[in-house]
Amino acid sequence: FKDSAPAHGSPVVGYLARWATAGSAALAGGEGASFEEVKLPTDYTVQLVETSVWEGGFDPDARFSLTLFDFKGAYEPPLGGYDANGHRTLVSILDGTNNLTRVTPNATAGAGSAELHKSIPRGAFLTVGGQEFRVCLSTVVADVGPFDEANLPLCRVDAPFTPAFYHGHGYSRGLARVPAFTLDTAAGSAMDLAVGDASLQTLLGPYEALEANDLTSTLKRGDYVRLGHPTEGRTLRVSTDPARDFNATHLPLGTLEDAAVDASVLVGDIISATYEKQVLSFFGAEGDLNKTS
Repeated sequence: FKDSAPAHGSPVVGYLARWATAGSAALAGGEGASFEEVKLPTDYTVQLVETSVWEGGFDPDARFSLTLFDFKGAYEPPLGGYDANGHRTLVSILDGTNNLTRVTPNATAGAGSAELHKSIPRGAFLTVGGQEFRVCLSTVVADVGPFDEANLPLCRVDAPFTPAFYHGHGYSRGLARVPAFTLDTAAGSAMDLAVGDASLQTLLGPYEALEANDLTSTLKRGDYVRLGHPTEGRTLRVSTDPARDFNATHLPLGTLEDAAVDASVLVGDIISATYEKQVLSFFGAEGDLNKTS
């Protein structure tokens, strides 16, 4: 009913939201009933929920859901977005490989021109062909494959240093000229992150071609952010201290409890950071080295 409807009956003192975890019969309290519930106090805040569809219009049977608490996001934005011609960047991948390759940009053929390594950071989640991956955190090309304007190395969601392979279906099994999708909650990467840092350097791209990732139009002071992982990462806030810079390349961190209080990066926050592989080699003349030396 509308907020302006006349009052009838006793005042509402709270709400009980209940959902089934073992089939619809559970809500009716039938045999084997299993459900979860949350009790909510009254709240007169008015919220407007707007929905949109990315193509094709609304289907009569279309549905949407609202999410409480942790929210990973939805795979909706196309990888690379839309170029100046309004085209999405298209990719291809062979069955049994972990190398996602960009289709050669061609405005006439409708293939966009985004540079992949500037469109998504290492460690980020994406889907292609209905399969979920993460861009490999390893920077060793020999281990995972290239990360550049036309290639992305794909790794396991639960182990982003381990290559994950696309497994196709149908006659060709591989995918050709399709869009990949990223999480609509992803904000980008923090470069050169170190324990103790109280601000994030918001930059995108490889070191030799870094570009500012301006989040000032996406996030506001006091907003919540999650560092390292969309569901398992630590939740922080954008600092509300006006003396701390919040600009195109820096995002100041505040604590979850009070955004005006400085927060700093902890060891656990950088588990989703890249690392460099180091190899130590020892050389000597014949007979100089032995098992006991």
